Amino acid sequence: MEGGNIVVIVMWAILALLGIQFFVGSSAASDASHIEKALPNCLKRCGNITIPYPFGVGDECHYDNPIDGPFFNLTCDNSTDPPTLMNDADLEVVSITLDGEFRVLHFVSFSCFDKDGEVHFVSKIDLLRRFTISPTQNSLVAIGCDTYAWFGGTGITNATLFNSGCMTLCNKAQKDLLRDKCSGIGCCLGFIPDSVNNISIEAKSYNNHQNVLDFNPCSVAFLVANDAMPSSLGDFLIQNATHFKNLRLPVVHHWSIGTEDCETAKSSGEYICKRNSVCLNLPYQRGYHCQCNPGFQGNPYLHDCQDIDECTQGSHLCKEPAYCVNTVGTYKCLCPAGYTGKGTKNNLCILDPNSARRSQYNLLVGMWTYIYLFNLFFLL
Repeated sequence: MEGGNIVVIVMWAILALLGIQFFVGSSAASDASHIEKALPNCLKRCGNITIPYPFGVGDECHYDNPIDGPFFNLTCDNSTDPPTLMNDADLEVVSITLDGEFRVLHFVSFSCFDKDGEVHFVSKIDLLRRFTISPTQNSLVAIGCDTYAWFGGTGITNATLFNSGCMTLCNKAQKDLLRDKCSGIGCCLGFIPDSVNNISIEAKSYNNHQNVLDFNPCSVAFLVANDAMPSSLGDFLIQNATHFKNLRLPVVHHWSIGTEDCETAKSSGEYICKRNSVCLNLPYQRGYHCQCNPGFQGNPYLHDCQDIDECTQGSHLCKEPAYCVNTVGTYKCLCPAGYTGKGTKNNLCILDPNSARRSQYNLLVGMWTYIYLFNLFFLL
């Protein structure tokens, strides 16, 4: 027997006697950055905007339901820098998320007047047909010192008509009170019910702004995401039609798959949620959402959700000296040899005195075994 092989055998024997353990963890999880969100050979981004399926650019790249499919078909306009993502109504899309949020830039509604009381510009805005408006993430706003606004829409689940409005009046001495908050002077808020689409917005005036024309020529009304509310609402009072014609503000819509709930979609064959995901019924919308189960990630509309390796992503709660072991859908914390406990915040790994004494004994035995084997093979 060659000396090199003997040394290897001796070393393994010593490691075994000392009780040293080697742990090899396996992970089937994929890096989140490598998970495909779009169909193969389809555009994944347009400019700065990610395009996750069921949305897509082109007939072969989006959800292909014959009724709802066209609303998920987008266009990437490469004539701008960066390119602009447009929806079926030729409005710019600024973000899409897999949890059902869809943000679009909408124009505002306005009416502007001159000193003779003539209407020079009138604009009535109609919002998207298919996707509902988020009642909690948006505000309906009207601004002006001789202004009232009409808001209308249709309930998407019961086809009932919705009509609402608000009014706001002020004088020159009060105009400076309108700054960054809509408090009722020069600005008013309308009510947004749940589950409404086909929104129309119309800005009007009681007296054609005749008494406020020198500082407020226009009435304006708009829908806007709460986190994108203009920082200085008071500036709207002095603007004219040229400003409002080009003004676009982000609005949060909700999107969903189909028109049926989860159980109906499963029985009808229209269900598209993939494995390791759950189907969510929507209380204020038609259709459903797909959501990856806890411990999984990916696009559940496109492929099976994949296991998250919490150990490599640093999302585990194991406390040293415990080590993390990835499992399908979750993970475990294990204490090393010689310790007791579960390796968590409330159950830390604690050195086992009995195990420490056994380790010292094994160390002594290992050392004497090594000396004996060394003498046996090399000194005799």
